[in-house]
Amino acid sequence: MKNVFFYSVLIVLLASCSPKVESSFYVKGRVQNMPNESGARHELLLLELADLTDFFSIDSKNVVDTAEITQDGSFAFEDVSKIKDSVYYRVLLVSQDDSGRIELNLNMVDENYTVLFLHKGSQIEFETNAPQFNYDLSLIKADSYNKRIRMLYDMQKYNKENMKALAKELRSAREQNASAEEVSDISEKMKKLFMGNAQMVKSYADTVSNPHLLVYSLHCFPCFSDSAYALSLYGRLYNTIPNSVYTASMNKLIEKQFYILPTGSEAPTISLNDINGKQVNLSDFRGKYVLVDFWASWCKPCRAENKETVKPLYEKYKTDDFVVLSVSLDEDKESWLQAVTKDQMSWVNVSDLKGFSSDVAKAYRVASVPTTYIIDKEGNIAGKNIVGASLKEFISNKLGQ
Repeated sequence: MKNVFFYSVLIVLLASCSPKVESSFYVKGRVQNMPNESGARHELLLLELADLTDFFSIDSKNVVDTAEITQDGSFAFEDVSKIKDSVYYRVLLVSQDDSGRIELNLNMVDENYTVLFLHKGSQIEFETNAPQFNYDLSLIKADSYNKRIRMLYDMQKYNKENMKALAKELRSAREQNASAEEVSDISEKMKKLFMGNAQMVKSYADTVSNPHLLVYSLHCFPCFSDSAYALSLYGRLYNTIPNSVYTASMNKLIEKQFYILPTGSEAPTISLNDINGKQVNLSDFRGKYVLVDFWASWCKPCRAENKETVKPLYEKYKTDDFVVLSVSLDEDKESWLQAVTKDQMSWVNVSDLKGFSSDVAKAYRVASVPTTYIIDKEGNIAGKNIVGASLKEFISNKLGQ
């Protein structure tokens, strides 16, 4: 009887002394040099990148968790129930005050986010600075996947720094009414830098054996440049991770890019009102090349592309057979008009203010912005989703200049 009592007490004592079993998952660290806005609360959002298109946009519907940044800069995500295995997540730095969440430092070098590959057992720790969140990020603890993702990002740092410097130089040249030759010279340097970086990442994608690292590299270079190459990339994903959300997403993107509204097919009708309420039809521009640019005032990459690519193209070729038709997917008229004015979008701007529910957006299969189409002089699709230096080169070749 004494032995039974002894063992019963021992079991109770051992149970009470046993450490609490918790999930091994965490993403934690420290963010230093946070801005000192009065009353602002800084936090990190964890956004699931559910398919490949999510790498190119930031959508609040993808937020799965939030971590407040404390006074000493520390933070922690520890809720494993919010995590899916073998999925990419964006850790996004935001500031919240009475006016709501405001993104910080979103540009080519100082991105206010980083991308991590997570699973339910992930243990990741990093430190960084708020002004250059991703650029200054240093991994303290991470698995081999995330270390190699960081290596690919670091490979591009030199090009990103130079691209930022050239973009600043280009803005300054335009503000000071520099000669066309000077502006063209800077633009050409940016084009070479962009193409060089794209080629470097493509070489990485062509040789990396791990399919999850291949997925990450796909948003860093124009992998849909031709159907045969895109299909080869899809084949590599299908043969290694056939059930991945990214493999399914790649299949959908290929179908959309090459088989739905393919190059050479007739462009769907566009008939929308401009900023003055006047109806504009795509057919009005028959006999000219038309850049149909789907964008929105809330889309920072769209507005950057308008400023750095679309506006210079328009200024250069507006007297030739070239038209820009910007289709806004805004739902608020005032936001749309303010962006058009602020960004000096002096070309044709139209919208029905129905967002992604717009019949035109549906006809052109627009799932994210920016989305671009180039329509030829006969009203057929000549190109799709060409941006940046590639778009400049494409238009230049088409117009023979």
